[in-house]
Amino acid sequence: MAVKADQLADLLDLAQVAFASEQSKLAALSRRESAIRAQLETLIQSRAQSALLKDAESAAMKAGAEVRWHRWIDTRRETLNRELAQVMALRAQSVAAVRRAFGKKEALAGLLSQSKAADKLQRARRQDQTS
Repeated sequence: MAVKADQLADLLDLAQVAFASEQSKLAALSRRESAIRAQLETLIQSRAQSALLKDAESAAMKAGAEVRWHRWIDTRRETLNRELAQVMALRAQSVAAVRRAFGKKEALAGLLSQSKAADKLQRARRQDQTS
């Protein structure tokens, strides 16, 4: 059974929607990755800045707040790095899904183009036979 051009057009529409959906998911993961990287950079800068301003006689140092602050920064960095690894793994899966959706969309576009060309050729042959 041959698939008609209008059926292929419907399938192509669905493939385009699926492709757009996968692209949207990838964009969201990319934004999340960027946000995590920005948070990590802020923590790194904060720790570096506090190290530059470190004064052995400071009240924060004497009270142990500086040590707790650095411990909190380190713990937060570990958490963000784990989260970043998870997002990057999801992003890699999403890239593969986008590629598959793109391939399906392009394959259907090609099939639709071939189907339309075949229909046009068939109409031309019928018209030649009736002339």
